[in-house]
Amino acid sequence: ELNLPSGGRYTTAELMAVVDDKGSALIKGIDYLQTSRDELRFLREGEDLFIHCAIEPQRDSQTLPKVLWDEYGQAICYGAAHCLMLQPDSDWHNPSLGREYRTWFVEAIRCAKRFGLETGQQQAFTNPVRQREFF
Repeated sequence: ELNLPSGGRYTTAELMAVVDDKGSALIKGIDYLQTSRDELRFLREGEDLFIHCAIEPQRDSQTLPKVLWDEYGQAICYGAAHCLMLQPDSDWHNPSLGREYRTWFVEAIRCAKRFGLETGQQQAFTNPVRQREFF
């Protein structure tokens, strides 16, 4: 399971790549199966593998990893402020300011995604040959 080292406080947000000890990317459906967000079943045995994935805190998590807070704490606050400003029967209800916070939150998400794409390991595209019979 991908979630074991963290004690169940985090879940996998996105599986980006599974690579063997020689640096070759494994192919989903041929070398491994992803049975859920947090579980992989490998169809080959006896290899050291490296799993590249993004994690996110579960809803009941009480803490965040320091690196997550240091890098994205302000963005998390923008998202929370957006939700708070849109509460209709509250003293702090302010939809226009809420939209402003949402804009900043979305921009922070885009910056994080761009950083991941620009600094991430390039993965070779694999398209397995499909066997089809038409007649």
